[in-house]
Amino acid sequence: MKLVTFDSIAEMERSAVVLLEEHFSLHCGVPHAVMLTGGQTPLGIYRTFDQTPVPVDESLRLLITDERHVPMESPESNYGRMREMVQALGIDESQVMRVHTELALDAAAVRYHDELASFVHDGGRITLGIAGLGADGHVASLFNGRDLERGRGKYAVAVPRSSGPDRVSVTQDLLARVERLVFLVAGPEKDEVVEKMLSEPERLVAGRAVQEVRSVELWRS
Repeated sequence: MKLVTFDSIAEMERSAVVLLEEHFSLHCGVPHAVMLTGGQTPLGIYRTFDQTPVPVDESLRLLITDERHVPMESPESNYGRMREMVQALGIDESQVMRVHTELALDAAAVRYHDELASFVHDGGRITLGIAGLGADGHVASLFNGRDLERGRGKYAVAVPRSSGPDRVSVTQDLLARVERLVFLVAGPEKDEVVEKMLSEPERLVAGRAVQEVRSVELWRS
């Protein structure tokens, strides 16, 4: 795992914008996707694209690491919070692979898996993935070993949460198809989990979830 450090969140955001712009405009000759994460850390990046749209390849698809099972209009909706960016970039919603939270939880997970599986079956590539790293060591909405196990053989899995809201997450199998995965990590509260991710990744759900990814970087500010 490659560690890249930045002096500030603003510097990390600028580098992430450049990286995303490169992959948004990438022409592969086959359908290609960029995986985006929710959470607080990438919001400044998404706002940059809201305000300054960039050229996007016509074959680009977007997918979401995970989603809370809430209406799109909810402030807790990951896709809802990046929807202005999608519209500013001129990306049609048919090009976005997302969780349809209007369905029941299990049905939403099955539909998301089917959409991702169809993309992969048709030769689609996920050239870049942006992920967050929880202070407890989770990635996407994979919180523990049981979530990893239930996702085996699938690209999306339902993640019931007793504390709510329930979620749908991509799985270890889907993450393994990401060609370059970049964790964006900010804040002093993440110091301990970053150290474990670098030295003992097998002790963390996130570390185990990305162990088959060919290129993993941890960007730290």
